Amino acid sequence: MTPSAAELTRELDPLPHPDRVTRLVALAHETAPPARRTLLADLHAGSAFGRELGLRLAVVGGDLDHLRACLADPVLRCSAAIALVRHGADLADVGIEHLPSAIRRKVYLAVRRYRDAATADALIAPVRARFGDAEAGRLLPSCSPELVAELLPDLAHAVPNWSALAAAHPHLVLDHLDRALEQTPKSNWGGLPGLRTGPAVAAPVAPKRVLDLAERTLGRVDVLGHLREHHGVLGAHDPDRLLRLLLDPRHGRVSVDPSTCRALRGATDLGSLVRVISLRKLPVLLHALAPARRHAVFQAGVHGVDDHHRHWPSTLAGLDLLPRAHRIAEARKLLLSPVVRDDPALRLAVTARTDWTEAAPALAAAAEARSVAERAQAYRLTIAAAAATGKAEILGTVLTVLPRVPIDPEVHLTVLVGLLTVPAALFRDEDTELLRDFATNVLGVDRPAPTAVAELCRLALRLIDAGVHEGRERLADCGRSILRAATTAPLPMPWSVLTSDLPPGAETALLPRANAEVKQGRYDTALFLADLLGERAWSLPELQDAVDSGRRSPVDGIALRALGLWLADPATRGQRVARALTEDVSTILVPSVAAAVAALRTDLLDKLPHSQVSGRFVFGGEPRPPRYPDRWFHRWLPRQRERYARSLAAVAGDHSVPVDVRLDAARALRSVPVLRELVPLPGLADTGQSQVWINPSTRPAPGQVAIRALIRCAPHLPPDELGAALGPLWTSTDASVVVRVVALAAAHRIPALPDRLAECSRLPGQDAAVRRAVVTAAVTLLDTPVVWDLLAEAAADPAVAPAIPAAAPESVPARHRARYAGLVRSIPPNGADSWGPYF
Repeated sequence: MTPSAAELTRELDPLPHPDRVTRLVALAHETAPPARRTLLADLHAGSAFGRELGLRLAVVGGDLDHLRACLADPVLRCSAAIALVRHGADLADVGIEHLPSAIRRKVYLAVRRYRDAATADALIAPVRARFGDAEAGRLLPSCSPELVAELLPDLAHAVPNWSALAAAHPHLVLDHLDRALEQTPKSNWGGLPGLRTGPAVAAPVAPKRVLDLAERTLGRVDVLGHLREHHGVLGAHDPDRLLRLLLDPRHGRVSVDPSTCRALRGATDLGSLVRVISLRKLPVLLHALAPARRHAVFQAGVHGVDDHHRHWPSTLAGLDLLPRAHRIAEARKLLLSPVVRDDPALRLAVTARTDWTEAAPALAAAAEARSVAERAQAYRLTIAAAAATGKAEILGTVLTVLPRVPIDPEVHLTVLVGLLTVPAALFRDEDTELLRDFATNVLGVDRPAPTAVAELCRLALRLIDAGVHEGRERLADCGRSILRAATTAPLPMPWSVLTSDLPPGAETALLPRANAEVKQGRYDTALFLADLLGERAWSLPELQDAVDSGRRSPVDGIALRALGLWLADPATRGQRVARALTEDVSTILVPSVAAAVAALRTDLLDKLPHSQVSGRFVFGGEPRPPRYPDRWFHRWLPRQRERYARSLAAVAGDHSVPVDVRLDAARALRSVPVLRELVPLPGLADTGQSQVWINPSTRPAPGQVAIRALIRCAPHLPPDELGAALGPLWTSTDASVVVRVVALAAAHRIPALPDRLAECSRLPGQDAAVRRAVVTAAVTLLDTPVVWDLLAEAAADPAVAPAIPAAAPESVPARHRARYAGLVRSIPPNGADSWGPYF
């Protein structure tokens, strides 16, 4: 049975917003259209809450007639217009020319979000006629390709987001840029709108055309530099051409990063790249190439370089990346170098990269050296050489030397570096005991080095990861036991090693330390682990209990961090917020709690104080009102918004309250979409710090306070109301106020703007700063004849004329650029340099 409007409002009033929406969706689906229309009419004729419910019900049910009826309500107009766009309805009845700029922008975003080209095509002409090219440019990405092709040449100067336009119409953007390059002097190419961002977005769709554009602009505009994120796409299309452009002297320095190297791996002549980059970058390039291509590139980079100037660490790292046969051959060649022969450490490092049968005797002899450091390097090279064979048996034989490694932190660290070069899958199950014993020796020394502990944890994580993914439980268990031992207090925690890609199961090795610290009143590990694991932490009750305990820490920073992590799980957030507020109502001052209440637990708003809250989370000493995110106010009941606004107004106007608290209340009040009357805040303006929310339509007044209020209110006022509110300020005796009035009127296109500007500019004794502001605003109104008269008058006034060439050529519509250039040319000394090519 369909409930009546009164029954529905009573039923939904006490519910939190998610439950309210669930009930409305179910009602919309189970109610027949005739009954739903009757219910919608009753709701619309009732209270403000009933009208909001009716709007939501109509959105779900697709009742377009009711949505059109909601357009007459100033409060529901924005949501109704967006809903009509979502349903693909005609917006002819919206009255776009009467909407505030904030609502118009939301409508444009909705048109783009729902890809409604028909609506965009219908809107762009009236929007352009009423609000100019700037707002029409916002709609352009949503329009049909045919209309974009027609309008883009004339609206290019007004496109605010070339990335969005190129994403929607990549080929049309590239067509426009090709035409613009032909029509624009080369000296002005750098200022062409969209030349940098447009090709970057269009690269995946049209890589050949983007490469053509990049080549055409070399030496003038660094288009190629802005394409760095898309080098992979361009390289997949034509790697040789991309390489040629990168090496062109007009491009400048070549950045050899991994993504660029991967993009160039298909190029035929990589030797030319190797010859211009530093040998230090050779391993980066080799790593990006297929193994079969590495040898030739290695030879091009290494051979021909004088041995005395060679960067040997990079040479050895590049040697390790070669296929086995080529690595051995190149290592044998390097052993013939006098530099290698005369340096025992370098000779041993190169020998370790030859065949195992050749390297093993030399490595075994080095392991018997008297110097502990030399023996440590021999152990590291032996392990790496054994791993390079790819044979687990040889590696297992080598690992038997681990118990004989000297008990020395530096030696341990060197051996760990060698173990980290071994692919974890190469360790056998029988090797795990040797690894455990070695970890015990590393941690058994007095004060283990933090670096050694970190490397040991890194090894443990690799063992866990390999064990989990290959189903080898003994290997994973070995890694967990090493990690647990390496993170046991009082050893330092290796924070840098623990990253967000923590392998599954590693958290079980870290929880014992977290729990032990919690018992001592310390929460660093528990909170770090909860933050690190993210969603995985939500299913660990033991860790959640530790985080919950952290909320009660006497340290404010820890308590706030723990509270945020405790509320991270959306499934339990609503319940936990209610629990936190029951324990301490001042928790509402914490932003994460206020956001959860505003979005999810709107039923708590009737019980919470909105004026001044005191308690644990009042920082600064003075009770203050809570601050809710304005993005969720539409989920509140009308009475909840009104109660909150009136509470804030009372605090802001109370002289007994400290000024900083009153200012906080005034700033919060600005975002509440409920007040339609002037909020009197006497005394605040005298502090010099006030930025008060005032609705100027009830009391327009000259002066700085009024213009500041108007600037903040302007996005939410219809253009005609804004124009009426600005009326008395046009004649203010304060020139700085009038300058801001001119800018505000131009930004929001109040009615009869050209006439207003002309009247303001021609006032007797008008300040030169005001007239310069009028010239700046007039550039956006060049379709109006009166504006050209204003500009001609300004060009004849030496105090105002410099404002004319201050406009960049690219900001002037193409259809007026030649005429504007003639105006600039009449101003001594013939305008700015940027306009010279247009004379």
